[in-house]
Amino acid sequence: MRVIAWTAALAVCSVTLPHTVAQSADIKIILAGGLGPVVTAVKPAFEKESGHKLDITFVSGPVVKREVEGGRAFDIAISQPEVIDELIQGGKVVAGSRTDIARTGIGLSVKSGAPKPDISSVDAFKKMLTSVKSIAHSKEGASGAYFMKLLDRLQLTSAVQPKLIGAPAGAGGLVSPVLKGEAEVVIGTASAIMEPGIDFVALIPDELQNWSVFSAGYSAASAEPKAAKEFVAYLKSAKSLPAIKEKAMQPVMP
Repeated sequence: MRVIAWTAALAVCSVTLPHTVAQSADIKIILAGGLGPVVTAVKPAFEKESGHKLDITFVSGPVVKREVEGGRAFDIAISQPEVIDELIQGGKVVAGSRTDIARTGIGLSVKSGAPKPDISSVDAFKKMLTSVKSIAHSKEGASGAYFMKLLDRLQLTSAVQPKLIGAPAGAGGLVSPVLKGEAEVVIGTASAIMEPGIDFVALIPDELQNWSVFSAGYSAASAEPKAAKEFVAYLKSAKSLPAIKEKAMQPVMP
C-alpha cells in the first residue's frame, strides 16, 4: 500500500509541477521614475504572492516612449498618460489598455540632517531658489521640463540657471547629486525624491504646483499579457495603497 501511495504521489507531482512552473512569468516593465519607488516597494510582496518576477528598466517619463520605439522588449510601459496614449496611437501599446495608477506633485528635498528651507509660500519658494548654492533637477524627465518653465514664469531663469545640476534618470538618480554633496536641494516629482539618505521638505506651493499622473499600458507584443494584467491590477488594489501614500502620491480612482 505504501508503494502504491508513493507512486500515486509521484504521479500527482509530475502533473502539477510543470503546471506551476508554467504559471510563473518574467514581467518586463519600462518604468517612469515617478512611480519607481512605489513599484520597488510592492515588488517583493507581489513576486512572493504571484510567483512572477519583475524585470524593471527605470527611466524618466518621456524616455519611456523612446525606449519602446527603439525596440526594447516590454510587457508593461508606465509613464505619463500622454506618453501611453502616443504609444497606443503608434500601435506599440494595446488600445484601451491605459490604466491610470497614481498622481503626485512637485516637491523639494535635502540631504538627511541638512536644514530644511521654507517653501510654504510663493515668496518663500522664490527666496529659496535665489539663496541656495545649487539645485538638482531631472535632466530629461517631465518634472525637470516643468521646473524650467516655472523659472521662466517666475522670471528667475537667469539668476537660477548657473546653479542647476541635471540629474540622471534611473532608480535614485534624481537625488544622487544631493547624496554626493554636489547639490544643496533637489526639486522634482515628490515620489522620486523620497529616498534613503534624503529628507523630504514639502510640496511646492499650490499656486506653482503641477500634478503628474502615472499610467500603465500593455505591450501589443507582450509575451506575458496575463501576468502583466495581474501586476497592474495589484497596483490598483488596496495592497498597494500604503506604498502609494507613503511616497506622497494619491491613487487615481477609476
